[in-house]
Amino acid sequence: MQKNKACIIIPVYKHISNKNEILSLVQGLKIFRKHPIFFICPESLDLSFTSKFTDQDSIIKLEMFEDGYFKNVNSYNKLLLSKKFYERFSNYKFMMIYQLDAYVFEDQLDYWCNKNFDFIGAPWFKKFDTTGREKEFIPVAGNGGFSLRNISKINSLMKQKLSFNQMINLRNILAKSRTQSHKNLIFTIGFFANFFCKTNSFAEICNYICKHSTPPHEDYFFASTLPKIFPSFRSASAEEAIPFAFEVQAENLYKMNGNKLPFGCHAWEKYSTDFWKKFIGF
Repeated sequence: MQKNKACIIIPVYKHISNKNEILSLVQGLKIFRKHPIFFICPESLDLSFTSKFTDQDSIIKLEMFEDGYFKNVNSYNKLLLSKKFYERFSNYKFMMIYQLDAYVFEDQLDYWCNKNFDFIGAPWFKKFDTTGREKEFIPVAGNGGFSLRNISKINSLMKQKLSFNQMINLRNILAKSRTQSHKNLIFTIGFFANFFCKTNSFAEICNYICKHSTPPHEDYFFASTLPKIFPSFRSASAEEAIPFAFEVQAENLYKMNGNKLPFGCHAWEKYSTDFWKKFIGF
């Protein structure tokens, strides 16, 4: 069956009253109006307030998940590392995640889908430097707040059984992280028990990691870890991601992009605010 090309995912976990979040939402609904738009929300959230942001031509679909996934950053990471999240949107090949601290300038979605990356977001700098002095990129990109993901590819990988070598590779990557629970002996024993109990699909391994330790940052997990476990997973390089989105060091990225705006940006009210005021009315 032919899949629809792409959908827009907007996480809405509370009543939207912040003026910058409203600005982000209104812009996203305007620019992405030709694409299917979904709000992902906690089951208990009253969404009647969203009607004032939509018009008669806007069709926004709702996908509700358990409230626990929207408590904090860790629980949100857990949702975006779960099999059920991507299965919910399996009628589409790609999803564009648009958090309400993002901003989109023009509809380039089809262009970026045709690039056929499995994951792309704003490039990161080493040490997450925001001063403008640090010019060295983290090789892969990037930030999940304004990111494009290949749903078909992720769903396919979630079903795959990991080899023992892949399990060791993943375990070593986790052990090098700053998360102390990933270095714990009990965590390690349980991690490999998944393999010997024949529940070693990638989805089950992700579930174990999120249940028994602090979940990894989902965007870095997709951008950096997955290509090391599954070489066929195409994460964009930092250089390839510059015209896609900016986050930190927007002024430097703007120059690197030939003094052109990208497809969109993330955390514009947090970083490089003087720069963004020239292009975003806040």
